Amino acid sequence: MSDSTPSFPAVTYSEWRRRVERELGGAGFDATLVTTLPEGIAVQPLYVDHPRSCRQPRLPAAGGLGWHVCPRYEAALPEQAGEQVTEDLAGGATALWLRLDRAARAGVDADDLAAGRLAGRDGVAAHHLDAVDAALAGARLDAVPLLVDPGANALPVAATLLALVERRGLDGGDAELHFGCDPLAALAHDGRVPASLQDLRVEMRRLAGLCDARLPAATAVTVSDLPWNAAGGSAAEELGMAGATLVEYLRWMDGEGLDPEGAAPRVLLRSAVDRDLFVGIAKLRALRLLWAKIVHAAGVAEPPPARIHGVTAERPLAARDPWLNMLRATTQTFAAVAGGADYVTTAAWDGPLGTPTPGARRLARNTQTILGEESALGRVLDPAGGSHYLERLTDDLARRGWAVMREIEAAGGAAAVLSSGWLARRLAASRETRRAAGTPAIPGADAAPDPGAMLPERPAEDPGAVADELARRLREHRRERAGELDLEAAGALDRIAALVEMAARGATLGEISAALRRTCCETLEALPRHRDGEELAS
Repeated sequence: MSDSTPSFPAVTYSEWRRRVERELGGAGFDATLVTTLPEGIAVQPLYVDHPRSCRQPRLPAAGGLGWHVCPRYEAALPEQAGEQVTEDLAGGATALWLRLDRAARAGVDADDLAAGRLAGRDGVAAHHLDAVDAALAGARLDAVPLLVDPGANALPVAATLLALVERRGLDGGDAELHFGCDPLAALAHDGRVPASLQDLRVEMRRLAGLCDARLPAATAVTVSDLPWNAAGGSAAEELGMAGATLVEYLRWMDGEGLDPEGAAPRVLLRSAVDRDLFVGIAKLRALRLLWAKIVHAAGVAEPPPARIHGVTAERPLAARDPWLNMLRATTQTFAAVAGGADYVTTAAWDGPLGTPTPGARRLARNTQTILGEESALGRVLDPAGGSHYLERLTDDLARRGWAVMREIEAAGGAAAVLSSGWLARRLAASRETRRAAGTPAIPGADAAPDPGAMLPERPAEDPGAVADELARRLREHRRERAGELDLEAAGALDRIAALVEMAARGATLGEISAALRRTCCETLEALPRHRDGEELAS
């Protein structure tokens, strides 16, 4: 059989460019066809080669999609979170992300005067073992990965979770628990952490050492770039700060006796995926490159695969005409999956209006199911692999992220640039530069908005009433628990087992934190959180 495929003469890139320039009739090639991303990367109209691929296989996921569908839980009352967990697991979720409220993250109880109105704010008020049990009532911890956001209060929260594992008669070695110790991101987001950074580095090492010795599937530390994204950072700056934070945490643990060989497998990376589809894909792929290079430079001959939690960024979402947020979140979710995230969290479309409704949460969860089952994204190992543009963009972002990381290191490291205000000034300047240059519009928010669009009606929320109810519940819990706790004796034992025993006997997170720590909390001005669409429209 003869080959009937038409034969076309080969055309080199230089010849193609000459022809294009001739067609442009004198207009500059770069000025007409080359665009520049906010990261300063020039996007060419045609790519014909690419650097070495950074493709890495995903970790196997229980859900069969190729990644874990990982909803976030922020309902103030534990029983509300528990209902959401049960519904999500029945509807296709394969992992859970439990975000604790600001009081728990600060290491204070709801009835503590220091809590103010922190209880029930920005997360679940699971302040003791019974409350955590209620929030996770529908979850099998030996079958469903659990990601926790405890702020910098990770050790008391971890002790409570381990007490829950024991209460349910499970083997901790079978539980995939991600304890989420991330003091720098917590300090940036909340403006306070429950102890000095010096004490928190000791706690980080103790928790990582526990995971290394007894919990093979667990991670102790999270490196999150969500605060840098919310404050206005570019993808390169977010990568650079993530890399610098990873370096800082590896040094902390090494200084406390856990070398990088033991520490690296105990780290989870959390990354915001913003509204640019291709930058979102390339950013996660670049993050894997930076991870491998940093861990190798730390002395690990064969770095373990990075474990990445991709989160759709809140920055592009708008309260105006909020239904369009479904389209924005779908694009971001696609980018997270195509970029190789192992866990993916999709924001609810009505999040900018307040507490997400059940219908919006269901749509967010089902977005991933449709992408996996109907778009077949889960059947491709590395959807971006082989694309000349995406491979080049991955390499460019990794190089720029590395350069930003070196700037941070030269300025003293991640903790120093955060505490000094250097990072806040840098992110603010970056955001203003992008705005002045004319950041691409967000359709429906700042481009062609509907002037007659009505916001969905929502019942008024009363944070004060919620905080008062949580304080009442906590006082009742103390009255009903069996026996009194000898907090001083428990705190004197430098063993996590003592903290687990405290939690099992009903100690609150605030009580465990007080027994564990002798230094005052550390504070600074929290980084701002911006929504591009709302600000550009104002």
